[in-house]
Order: sequence, then structure tokens, then C-alpha cells
Amino acid sequence: LSPRVDRIPALFSEPTNTRPDIARAMAFLLEDQTSRYDRIAKSIEEKERDLGADDVKAVDKALTGEAAPLANVGAADAESSVDDPVLGQLLADLGDKRVYLCDIPKLLRLPVWERQRVYRPDRAKGIAMDKIRKKASSGSPLSFPGVISLYEKAWEAAPERSDLAAAERGDNGDDAGSSLVEGEGSGSGVSAAQASVQAQLLALARSRFGIVDGQHRVGALRVLFGKGEFEGTRVLIEVFPLANEEQVSELFIEINKAEPVKDVDLPGMASDFERETLFRVAETLKAAYPEMFKDSTKCRKPHLNLDNLRDAVFSRGVVARHGFVDESELLEWLLNENYELAELSDEAWFAKESFGGKKPPGPAFQKALAKARSFRFYLGLNDDWLDN
Repeated sequence: LSPRVDRIPALFSEPTNTRPDIARAMAFLLEDQTSRYDRIAKSIEEKERDLGADDVKAVDKALTGEAAPLANVGAADAESSVDDPVLGQLLADLGDKRVYLCDIPKLLRLPVWERQRVYRPDRAKGIAMDKIRKKASSGSPLSFPGVISLYEKAWEAAPERSDLAAAERGDNGDDAGSSLVEGEGSGSGVSAAQASVQAQLLALARSRFGIVDGQHRVGALRVLFGKGEFEGTRVLIEVFPLANEEQVSELFIEINKAEPVKDVDLPGMASDFERETLFRVAETLKAAYPEMFKDSTKCRKPHLNLDNLRDAVFSRGVVARHGFVDESELLEWLLNENYELAELSDEAWFAKESFGGKKPPGPAFQKALAKARSFRFYLGLNDDWLDN
């Protein structure tokens, strides 16, 4: 979260921000930040409400190894289970990696590696809708190519398999992504305190894994699974046990060599704050000017691609050069650059495009300029403004 979100309301009173474009974009950004704060506060309140004092003590004992064995499930039963409680059915152990068939609810509960590309819900939804359209037109069953790749934190101790098996049996598999709350599992003789311990153990076990490739396919699976698709289906996943975070970064880069990763998304290039700031500001511009953004990374003028914009702003050092410390400052700068470009005459634009008038611009650029003027968005016409 931006360390200076409290500054945003004050921007409305500044003289330079009386323009409608800045006010509209700032309002969207403020609404987005407010909703994120509300979601965080609600999540904290729910967790505090569901976890009583006795539950907290039981969880502490379990995580420090002081808890008694979980009730109703013996160690022998857990060890003889075909499926891994977190990952599913083991198909092969190849030494450097293990291959599993994973139930979709299990997969949807696993975390995503936080240092990779920023997750884009609209992209995941677009993949899902495309699958549904193809199913409707062809009648073929839904499927996803490839395999979902995960890493395992081999440098952290794993919880006991018998305890995980017991916890997994008490977990609520009907609602992918949900967690155990007070009272769940009571029908099978598990107390609220034990249910909380089980939920904590499963969360601890899942935290040792992370999706390093395929996060948008998993997001699409979440959308489709919520619509009743893929029920009873299992997904192929590969799990790489790694020794440290550096090896996770190396794995991510190796996987994405065939599909170039933007500099801003490479591990260690941009700080988490800058990467998240660029994403939210780009999303804000896209929301303010939806007609001027395209999904294709090879879109034509005057359009922009969200990821290309993030990477261009990062690669040209805009944030560092201007010393921006919150997303509202970057957004205001981008909108001011757009405003300055709007002030250029057609002749000035033609001179820019024709390298000082040495050759006249073609009809494609004239059409692009006309559309930019129609929607009052000019950042996609050229990239000279990035160096201002």
C-alpha cells in the first residue's frame, strides 16, 4: 500500500488538478485504495471474530510442537492415503521435481509467488470467457495446455503428514479458497479449537509452496470452477523443491526465457512498491480511457498496452528521476504529460512523426491522431514524453 495515500484527497484542492481528466482519474484511484483498505479491515475483523482466545492458545501449541495428536485420524490412516493432503496424487518423483494430479479446489488454495508478474484479474477473466466461447462454438470439453509450475520451500520444515491428513479431512472442500472457521467439522467430532488448529496447519503447509508459472490460468480456473465447469477434474502440476529464494527467481527466469518477461516483472529489478504502484496507476489510466488500451502487446498507435506502459515507465526511470513516492504523484505526472500533448497542433504532431518535416505522415498516423483527439488520450502516439 502506498505510504502516502492520505495525501490524495488534498490533491483535489490543488490548482493544477481542477481539470476533469485528473479529477476523474484521482477519484478512481482513491476509490480503489479505499476499497483495498476496507477489504483488509474486514478480513482482519473476520479472523479476530472467528479465532477466540482458546483457539489462539491451541494454534500456538500446535505451531510450537506442543499440541497433542489431532483426534479421529490415526497416523497409519494418513500415511496410507494415496493423495498428498496439499498437492494431490503423486504421479512421479523425478528427483529435481515431482509431478502431481491436483484437485482444482486444492490448487486454488495455494499461494502465488509474490515477486513475479502482477496478477491481472481482467486477463484471467478474459481467458475464462474465451474458453467458454470456444466450448459453445465447438462443443469440445474445456481444457488448458501445459502444466502449472510450483516451487517448494525445501529450506523450511514440513508439517507432519499425519496431522495434515487429519486437517485436510476437516477442511471444507465445497468452497474453493475458503478457510475453516469456528464450528466447521463439529459434525465429525472436531471441536472449534481443533478446527482452528487444523486450519492453521493447512495454511502453514500451503505457505511452503508457490505458483511460479500459470497464475492467470489458475485465475481462469477459479472463474470457470465458480461457474460449474471442471467439477471433479484434476490438473497436472509440477513441484520444484528449492533451497532458497534466489533459486526461485532463477526458476522463474528459466521458465520465461521462451516468453520474454518485461524488465519491471523480473525478480530484483523493481521494488515491490514501485511495481505495485506502476500497476495500479496503469490500471487507473486504463479505467479512465478504456477505448485507448488493448490486450495485445503489439497494438498500434494511438493505443497502449497496460504491461508495455508499466515497463516503459519503469525502464525510462520516470519514478526515480522525479522522486515520486506515491501513486498519486505518478498519476498526476502522466495526466499532465497527456495534457501537454493535447495542446500540440496537428502540424506539430506531423512534424514529430515525419522527423522534422522530411517526409509527410501517412494516413495511418492521421487516423491515429484523429482517434487520440476524439478520446483525448495521446500517450500512445509516441514515447518522447517518457524522457521529460
